[in-house]
Amino acid sequence: MNAVVGPEAIVPGFTYLNVLSEQPHLWFVASTPTENGEVVLFMLSTRRSGADLSCIIQPGEHPWLTRETVVVYRLGEIQTVNWICKLVENGFAKIKDAMPPALLQRAQQAALESKYTPRRIQKLIRRTLEDT
Repeated sequence: MNAVVGPEAIVPGFTYLNVLSEQPHLWFVASTPTENGEVVLFMLSTRRSGADLSCIIQPGEHPWLTRETVVVYRLGEIQTVNWICKLVENGFAKIKDAMPPALLQRAQQAALESKYTPRRIQKLIRRTLEDT
C-alpha cells in the first residue's frame, strides 16, 4: 500500500525521493504554496565537476545524503501540492525526512543568489522568505 499525504503536509522543507529514475534524487519544497497551490521544487544531486556551487551540502546535513551534494537550481520546478500528493499516493515518490530549517534557509538564500535559478522561481522564494 502506498503512502497518503495531504496538501497541508507540503510545506517548505518537505522532501521526497523520486523513485522512477534510474538514479533516484531527493527533491525538496522550497516555498510556501501560492493561492493556486503551487510550490517551488529543487533537486539535490551529487557534486560533480561543473556543478552550480551556490549551495553545497555535506554528508549528514540531511539523513539521506551520504556524499557531498549540491542543489540543482537550473532544474527548479513549480508544481502544485496536489501533484506532489499524487506522486506519493501512486508510489512514484517516497517521503523522506524534512530538511533541517537551517539547511532549508541556506538553500533558499542561495536560490536567490544563483545565476541558474529561473526568475519566476526566485520570485516565489523571495515571497516565502519575506512572509517568514
